[in-house]
Amino acid sequence: MPLEQLAGSHAVSQKDKVAELSRQFEAVLVRQILNDAQKPLVKSKYNQESSASSIHRDLTVNEMADQITRSGGLGFARQLQHDLARQTKTEPTDSSPPQPATSHPATPAATRLPRWKPSNA
Repeated sequence: MPLEQLAGSHAVSQKDKVAELSRQFEAVLVRQILNDAQKPLVKSKYNQESSASSIHRDLTVNEMADQITRSGGLGFARQLQHDLARQTKTEPTDSSPPQPATSHPATPAATRLPRWKPSNA
């Protein structure tokens, strides 16, 4: 659903609006990444672009971005949804908080190494 219709719709809950907004924002980012990935590094007569190939590439990129974000995407949408839900006082659609980017367990403060301090020499 386009964002203009989504914003004005009273049939869609605030949670669902935030979720779709987050997904569509992530799709914009994925489209930019995919478009940049398809640009040729070296110009030559063999990679000249016609209008038909440009349209085909755009349709392919749009569909790929939508499929990537609908299947979980890169995680930007989940984090954005969580942050927007907190700001708008709604619950995210999946109630689990987003996972941090790293999978390393937090190091307890007692086992951390002391910070380096310059000597007074």
